[in-house]
Amino acid sequence: MKKTFLLISFSVILISFAESCTKSSYSSTDETTGIVNTTKLWSGYSTGYFIGDTVLAGDTTHIAWAKYYYHVINDSSFAVQKVNNLLISILGMPLAYKSTNATTHMELFDSTIAGTSLLTKLEYYSNTGNMNYEYHKVGAYNAASGHYYETNIFIHTP
Repeated sequence: MKKTFLLISFSVILISFAESCTKSSYSSTDETTGIVNTTKLWSGYSTGYFIGDTVLAGDTTHIAWAKYYYHVINDSSFAVQKVNNLLISILGMPLAYKSTNATTHMELFDSTIAGTSLLTKLEYYSNTGNMNYEYHKVGAYNAASGHYYETNIFIHTP
């Protein structure tokens, strides 16, 4: 009798476990919810070096130097686009879902730009709806000034 009870109990547990593993009603979370197709106002700044003809001290040949710039960005409106599944695009730069921090409610999307170790990333705070975007691109090297042509953008939503 005791063996039969144990056998039936074990069978019920095994069947329950197998049943729970075969359920298909589970839904996967879409981390892009709240981010895409909503036009937001962005503010911040852009900085870097671009091809210019700045004359530096000692320049007798007038070589095109890498010219430094800093630009304030105020109230630019644009939306983050969904490419597919967990891939989004912001200002034409594709970013893939990386992680979620349950404590800060921050979802991280990022992409490493080919040829550099600089990271482009979007931080989305789901509890407030705010976003921070950081973009980096490094181009050719300007030997005359010793700088790479580069673009760095730091923008956020209010």
